[in-house]
Amino acid sequence: MRIAIRSGDAVPVFLEPFTVIFRNVNDVKVHLTECLRAVESGETVIICRPNVPVAEIRALSAKSSTGQRPIGLAQDRGEPLPGGFFESLPTG
Repeated sequence: MRIAIRSGDAVPVFLEPFTVIFRNVNDVKVHLTECLRAVESGETVIICRPNVPVAEIRALSAKSSTGQRPIGLAQDRGEPLPGGFFESLPTG
C-alpha cells in the first residue's frame, strides 16, 4: 500500500506511547500554536523541508525545565573568585 504525501500535509505516525507528526516548514510557521499544543500533549513534531526531515520539536523533560542551576559547575575553569566576591556592595 502506497500513501501519497503532499507538501503541507500533517501525517500522524502512531507509535507507543506517543504520536509523531510530520510538517513542512511553511505549515509549521502558519500553525505554530497548534504544533506547540501537540508537543505539550506529548506528541513530537518533525519539521521537513520538501518532505525531508530536518528538525524535531518535542517537549522538554520536567527535570530540565524546573529548579535552579547549581552553583559551581565551572569550578575548574578560569580564575578563582576573590575572597570578598559574595559580600554586599557598598551603599551610597
